[in-house]
Amino acid sequence: MAQYVPHYEDWRTVEKWRSGSTIAFYAGFISSLLEAGKEIIPALNDFGGLIKLATFISLIAYTLCELLIDYWLVPSAEDKRRADFLDNAFGTHFIPSNSVDYYTNDFIQPGMYKAAVNLFENSLFTYRISERMAIKKTVWTLIIALIVLILGFYGFDDQPLGIPVLQLLFSSVAIIDLVKFWYMRQRMQKLYDGWYNLFHNYIGEKDTVKFTANVLRYWQLQETTLARTQVGLDGKLFNKLNSTLSEEWNVIKEKLKIKSVE
Repeated sequence: MAQYVPHYEDWRTVEKWRSGSTIAFYAGFISSLLEAGKEIIPALNDFGGLIKLATFISLIAYTLCELLIDYWLVPSAEDKRRADFLDNAFGTHFIPSNSVDYYTNDFIQPGMYKAAVNLFENSLFTYRISERMAIKKTVWTLIIALIVLILGFYGFDDQPLGIPVLQLLFSSVAIIDLVKFWYMRQRMQKLYDGWYNLFHNYIGEKDTVKFTANVLRYWQLQETTLARTQVGLDGKLFNKLNSTLSEEWNVIKEKLKIKSVE
Protein backbone atom coordinates (compact mmCIF):
# COMPACT_ATOMS: atom_id res chain seq x y z
CA MET A 1 0.00 0.00 0.00
CA ALA A 2 1.43 3.37 -1.01
CA GLN A 3 2.59 5.53 1.89
CA TYR A 4 2.83 8.68 -0.21
CA VAL A 5 1.75 9.62 -3.73
CA PRO A 6 2.58 13.15 -4.96
CA HIS A 7 -0.42 13.39 -7.28
CA TYR A 8 -2.88 11.97 -4.72
CA GLU A 9 -4.13 15.38 -3.54
CA ASP A 10 -4.48 16.54 -7.14
CA TRP A 11 -6.70 13.56 -7.91
CA ARG A 12 -8.72 14.17 -4.74
CA THR A 13 -9.43 17.65 -6.07
CA VAL A 14 -10.43 16.14 -9.41
CA GLU A 15 -12.80 13.74 -7.66
CA LYS A 16 -14.42 16.60 -5.71
CA TRP A 17 -15.09 18.50 -8.91
CA ARG A 18 -16.32 15.33 -10.60
CA SER A 19 -18.75 14.92 -7.71
CA GLY A 20 -19.96 18.46 -8.35
CA SER A 21 -20.28 17.67 -12.04
CA THR A 22 -22.29 14.54 -11.23
CA ILE A 23 -24.59 16.50 -8.92
CA ALA A 24 -25.20 19.06 -11.67
CA PHE A 25 -25.89 16.28 -14.17
CA TYR A 26 -28.47 14.55 -11.98
CA ALA A 27 -30.00 17.88 -10.95
CA GLY A 28 -30.72 18.41 -14.65
CA PHE A 29 -32.02 14.87 -14.89
CA ILE A 30 -34.40 15.38 -11.96
CA SER A 31 -35.52 18.72 -13.40
CA SER A 32 -36.39 16.90 -16.62
CA LEU A 33 -38.46 14.40 -14.66
CA LEU A 34 -40.30 17.19 -12.88
CA GLU A 35 -40.94 18.99 -16.17
CA ALA A 36 -42.37 15.83 -17.68
CA GLY A 37 -44.47 15.17 -14.58
CA LYS A 38 -46.50 18.37 -14.78
CA GLU A 39 -49.44 16.64 -16.40
CA ILE A 40 -49.43 13.89 -13.77
CA ILE A 41 -48.91 16.25 -10.83
CA PRO A 42 -50.66 19.56 -11.66
CA ALA A 43 -49.16 21.26 -8.62
CA LEU A 44 -45.79 21.21 -10.39
CA ASN A 45 -47.11 23.82 -12.85
CA ASP A 46 -46.79 26.38 -10.08
CA PHE A 47 -43.04 25.84 -10.18
CA GLY A 48 -42.64 25.57 -13.95
CA GLY A 49 -40.32 28.58 -14.22
CA LEU A 50 -38.09 27.37 -11.41
CA ILE A 51 -37.88 23.89 -12.91
CA LYS A 52 -36.79 25.25 -16.29
CA LEU A 53 -34.31 27.59 -14.63
CA ALA A 54 -32.87 24.70 -12.61
CA THR A 55 -32.42 22.68 -15.81
CA PHE A 56 -30.51 25.46 -17.56
CA ILE A 57 -28.37 26.22 -14.49
CA SER A 58 -27.57 22.51 -14.14
CA LEU A 59 -26.37 22.36 -17.72
CA ILE A 60 -24.17 25.43 -17.31
CA ALA A 61 -22.73 24.15 -14.02
CA TYR A 62 -22.08 20.73 -15.53
CA THR A 63 -20.34 22.24 -18.57
CA LEU A 64 -18.11 24.51 -16.45
CA CYS A 65 -17.15 21.65 -14.15
CA GLU A 66 -16.23 19.42 -17.09
CA LEU A 67 -14.15 22.16 -18.72
CA LEU A 68 -12.25 22.79 -15.49
CA ILE A 69 -11.66 19.07 -14.99
CA ASP A 70 -10.64 18.28 -18.58
CA TYR A 71 -8.39 21.26 -19.29
CA TRP A 72 -6.88 22.22 -15.92
CA LEU A 73 -7.24 19.73 -13.08
CA VAL A 74 -6.64 16.41 -14.86
CA PRO A 75 -3.69 17.68 -16.97
CA SER A 76 -2.04 19.04 -13.81
CA ALA A 77 -2.49 15.75 -11.95
CA GLU A 78 -1.30 13.75 -14.95
CA ASP A 79 1.81 15.91 -15.35
CA LYS A 80 2.74 15.14 -11.76
CA ARG A 81 1.98 11.43 -12.21
CA ARG A 82 4.20 11.21 -15.30
CA ALA A 83 7.02 13.10 -13.59
CA ASP A 84 6.86 10.76 -10.60
CA PHE A 85 6.88 7.76 -12.93
CA LEU A 86 10.01 9.03 -14.69
CA ASP A 87 11.74 9.72 -11.38
CA ASN A 88 11.00 6.23 -10.12
CA ALA A 89 11.91 4.49 -13.38
CA PHE A 90 15.05 6.42 -14.31
CA GLY A 91 16.27 7.92 -11.03
CA THR A 92 15.63 11.52 -12.13
CA HIS A 93 14.35 14.38 -9.96
CA PHE A 94 11.64 16.20 -11.89
CA ILE A 95 9.53 16.81 -8.77
CA PRO A 96 10.66 17.58 -5.18
CA SER A 97 8.89 14.66 -3.48
CA ASN A 98 8.39 11.25 -5.04
CA SER A 99 5.97 8.46 -4.26
CA VAL A 100 6.73 5.94 -1.54
CA ASP A 101 5.64 2.33 -2.10
CA TYR A 102 3.38 3.36 -5.00
CA TYR A 103 5.45 1.16 -7.28
CA THR A 104 6.58 -2.17 -5.84
CA ASN A 105 9.62 -2.69 -8.03
CA ASP A 106 12.41 -0.95 -6.12
CA PHE A 107 14.53 -4.10 -6.36
CA ILE A 108 15.08 -3.24 -10.05
CA GLN A 109 17.81 -0.85 -11.11
CA PRO A 110 16.66 2.44 -12.76
CA GLY A 111 16.39 2.25 -16.54
CA MET A 112 14.16 1.21 -19.41
CA TYR A 113 13.56 -2.24 -17.94
CA LYS A 114 12.26 -0.76 -14.68
CA ALA A 115 10.09 1.67 -16.65
CA ALA A 116 8.57 -1.28 -18.48
CA VAL A 117 7.90 -3.16 -15.23
CA ASN A 118 6.22 -0.12 -13.67
CA LEU A 119 4.03 0.36 -16.75
CA PHE A 120 3.14 -3.33 -16.73
CA GLU A 121 2.07 -3.01 -13.08
CA ASN A 122 -0.03 0.08 -13.89
CA SER A 123 -1.76 -1.67 -16.78
CA LEU A 124 -2.69 -4.61 -14.55
CA PHE A 125 -4.29 -2.40 -11.89
CA THR A 126 -6.12 -0.19 -14.40
CA TYR A 127 -7.42 -3.14 -16.40
CA ARG A 128 -8.62 -5.15 -13.40
CA ILE A 129 -10.34 -2.19 -11.72
CA SER A 130 -12.07 -1.08 -14.94
CA GLU A 131 -13.16 -4.70 -15.41
CA ARG A 132 -14.92 -4.62 -12.04
CA MET A 133 -16.49 -1.22 -12.81
CA ALA A 134 -17.87 -2.24 -16.20
CA ILE A 135 -21.26 -3.83 -15.43
CA LYS A 136 -22.40 -1.30 -12.83
CA LYS A 137 -21.31 1.67 -14.90
CA THR A 138 -22.91 0.31 -18.09
CA VAL A 139 -26.29 -0.60 -16.60
CA TRP A 140 -26.66 2.62 -14.61
CA THR A 141 -25.59 4.90 -17.47
CA LEU A 142 -27.87 3.23 -20.02
CA ILE A 143 -30.87 3.47 -17.67
CA ILE A 144 -30.31 7.18 -17.11
CA ALA A 145 -29.61 7.89 -20.79
CA LEU A 146 -32.69 5.97 -21.91
CA ILE A 147 -35.03 7.75 -19.50
CA VAL A 148 -33.70 11.19 -20.43
CA LEU A 149 -33.82 10.34 -24.13
CA ILE A 150 -37.47 9.26 -23.89
CA LEU A 151 -38.33 12.43 -21.99
CA GLY A 152 -36.54 14.46 -24.62
CA PHE A 153 -38.55 13.01 -27.53
CA TYR A 154 -41.76 13.29 -25.52
CA GLY A 155 -40.98 16.90 -24.76
CA PHE A 156 -40.81 18.03 -28.39
CA ASP A 157 -44.62 17.97 -28.48
CA ASP A 158 -45.39 19.33 -25.03
CA GLN A 159 -42.48 21.52 -23.93
CA PRO A 160 -40.56 24.55 -25.20
CA LEU A 161 -37.75 23.62 -27.57
CA GLY A 162 -34.93 24.39 -25.13
CA ILE A 163 -35.82 21.77 -22.52
CA PRO A 164 -35.94 18.70 -24.81
CA VAL A 165 -32.73 19.79 -26.49
CA LEU A 166 -31.04 19.90 -23.09
CA GLN A 167 -32.50 16.52 -22.23
CA LEU A 168 -31.09 15.04 -25.41
CA LEU A 169 -27.73 16.65 -24.62
CA PHE A 170 -27.68 15.09 -21.15
CA SER A 171 -28.41 11.67 -22.61
CA SER A 172 -25.70 12.04 -25.27
CA VAL A 173 -23.15 13.07 -22.62
CA ALA A 174 -23.96 9.96 -20.59
CA ILE A 175 -23.59 7.72 -23.65
CA ILE A 176 -20.32 9.38 -24.72
CA ASP A 177 -18.87 8.89 -21.23
CA LEU A 178 -19.83 5.22 -21.41
CA VAL A 179 -18.20 4.84 -24.83
CA LYS A 180 -15.01 6.44 -23.48
CA PHE A 181 -15.01 4.07 -20.55
CA TRP A 182 -15.36 0.96 -22.74
CA TYR A 183 -12.73 2.27 -25.16
CA MET A 184 -10.32 2.74 -22.24
CA ARG A 185 -11.12 -0.68 -20.79
CA GLN A 186 -10.61 -2.44 -24.13
CA ARG A 187 -7.33 -0.64 -24.79
CA MET A 188 -6.01 -1.36 -21.29
CA GLN A 189 -6.86 -5.04 -21.71
CA LYS A 190 -4.88 -5.15 -24.96
CA LEU A 191 -2.02 -3.25 -23.37
CA TYR A 192 -1.94 -5.60 -20.39
CA ASP A 193 -1.83 -8.57 -22.78
CA GLY A 194 0.91 -6.81 -24.74
CA TRP A 195 3.03 -6.21 -21.64
CA TYR A 196 2.51 -9.80 -20.51
CA ASN A 197 3.66 -11.19 -23.86
CA LEU A 198 6.60 -8.80 -23.96
CA PHE A 199 7.94 -10.00 -20.61
CA HIS A 200 7.06 -13.60 -21.39
CA ASN A 201 9.32 -13.42 -24.45
CA TYR A 202 12.02 -11.22 -22.91
CA ILE A 203 15.51 -12.65 -23.43
CA GLY A 204 17.61 -10.03 -21.70
CA GLU A 205 20.50 -8.03 -23.05
CA LYS A 206 20.53 -9.85 -26.41
CA ASP A 207 17.24 -8.17 -27.29
CA THR A 208 17.77 -4.67 -25.87
CA VAL A 209 16.91 -2.65 -29.00
CA LYS A 210 13.74 -4.56 -29.82
CA PHE A 211 12.66 -4.57 -26.18
CA THR A 212 13.17 -0.80 -25.88
CA ALA A 213 11.18 -0.17 -29.04
CA ASN A 214 8.28 -2.24 -27.71
CA VAL A 215 8.39 -0.46 -24.35
CA LEU A 216 8.22 2.95 -26.03
CA ARG A 217 5.37 1.78 -28.25
CA TYR A 218 3.25 0.45 -25.39
CA TRP A 219 4.11 3.46 -23.26
CA GLN A 220 2.83 5.80 -25.99
CA LEU A 221 -0.36 3.78 -26.41
CA GLN A 222 -0.95 3.76 -22.66
CA GLU A 223 -0.47 7.51 -22.27
CA THR A 224 -2.56 8.45 -25.31
CA THR A 225 -5.38 6.20 -24.10
CA LEU A 226 -5.44 7.85 -20.68
CA ALA A 227 -5.16 11.34 -22.15
CA ARG A 228 -7.89 10.75 -24.74
CA THR A 229 -10.47 9.23 -22.40
CA GLN A 230 -9.66 10.84 -19.00
CA VAL A 231 -11.75 8.15 -17.32
CA GLY A 232 -11.40 8.15 -13.56
CA LEU A 233 -11.14 4.85 -11.72
CA ASP A 234 -13.32 4.16 -8.69
CA GLY A 235 -11.15 5.17 -5.71
CA LYS A 236 -13.07 3.01 -3.22
CA LEU A 237 -12.83 0.02 -5.51
CA PHE A 238 -9.10 0.65 -5.94
CA ASN A 239 -8.57 0.56 -2.17
CA LYS A 240 -10.74 -2.55 -1.87
CA LEU A 241 -8.86 -4.45 -4.57
CA ASN A 242 -5.37 -3.15 -3.78
CA SER A 243 -4.25 -6.12 -1.69
CA THR A 244 -5.70 -8.69 -4.09
CA LEU A 245 -4.12 -7.02 -7.12
CA SER A 246 -0.80 -6.67 -5.32
CA GLU A 247 -0.81 -10.41 -4.70
CA GLU A 248 -1.66 -11.05 -8.35
CA TRP A 249 1.20 -8.77 -9.39
CA ASN A 250 3.65 -10.66 -7.17
CA VAL A 251 2.54 -13.95 -8.75
CA ILE A 252 3.05 -12.48 -12.23
CA LYS A 253 6.54 -11.24 -11.35
CA GLU A 254 7.44 -14.68 -10.05
CA LYS A 255 5.98 -16.48 -13.05
CA LEU A 256 7.65 -14.22 -15.63
CA LYS A 257 10.91 -14.07 -13.65
CA ILE A 258 10.85 -10.29 -13.46
CA LYS A 259 13.99 -9.30 -11.59
CA SER A 260 16.76 -6.74 -11.56
CA VAL A 261 18.80 -6.59 -14.75
CA GLU A 262 22.41 -5.45 -14.41
